[in-house]
Amino acid sequence: MLFADDTQLYLICDNVTEGRTAIERCIDDVRSWMVDNCLILNDNRTEVIQFRSKYREHITEQLTNLLVGVTLLTPSTTVKDLGVYLDAYTTMSDHVSSIYKSASFALHRIGRIRRLLNRNTTEKLIHAFVTSRLDYCNSVLYGIDAQHIARLQGIQNSAARIVTRTRKYDHITPVLADLHWLPIPARIEFKIALYVFKIIHDSAPSYLSSLVTRHAPPAPVHVANRTRQSNRHMQDVRLEPGVYTLTSFGARSPYSAPLVWNALPLHVRTAPSIAAFKARLKTFLHHKYFE
Repeated sequence: MLFADDTQLYLICDNVTEGRTAIERCIDDVRSWMVDNCLILNDNRTEVIQFRSKYREHITEQLTNLLVGVTLLTPSTTVKDLGVYLDAYTTMSDHVSSIYKSASFALHRIGRIRRLLNRNTTEKLIHAFVTSRLDYCNSVLYGIDAQHIARLQGIQNSAARIVTRTRKYDHITPVLADLHWLPIPARIEFKIALYVFKIIHDSAPSYLSSLVTRHAPPAPVHVANRTRQSNRHMQDVRLEPGVYTLTSFGARSPYSAPLVWNALPLHVRTAPSIAAFKARLKTFLHHKYFE
């Protein structure tokens, strides 16, 4: 028999009791399919979590347990999915702590051998062992508390000081600008905008494309060069913003893509290729955060 790893089931429901029944039936169906295909579902390694809003804790029904085979599981407060730690309130605090811990350890080790390295080699090591951790799945960090972003920004600032050998109390913003390193909030916006660009140009999976709603603006009436301006407008696509309330989702917006994409200038949104889009987007974000 073989084990199937990273099999995920999720359900959005208003009634927890009905949702639990539906999930348990689905698990039974998955188990039957696995048996027919020489696979086995490991009940003891299965985890369950209920995502909810801390602002509606007093009116939200709590999931107490879930039956998986013959094992009765208690919901976890944090689960790990493809390297990302997700907590019940989606504060991402555990995930940020994990990044901070691993990146700090890498910085410590690189710092110990910095005197033996030139700047180019040091920067490559920083990108390999620190920046890669800061950028991995960073789109899920959009809208989290500023204190969590500040912790990650501190890691990037320390990395920049190691590369440039800048003193501890020197101002870090000019150093980041000189290295052409976008700060953490800009890197998050960059990743989200790139996803949207791929979705609009049919270069993203269908499950991502189904999450956004396109809204093409009408062509202008009074223009000097009607043909050129009309063609440019035909390439411009905006996204319909989602409707949400702070009491349901807290300070985080579940519709980050429309907010980030619609805020981009026209010449960035209408870039002819991914390479051109990345270049224009990085230039725009550089001016936004450093000037």
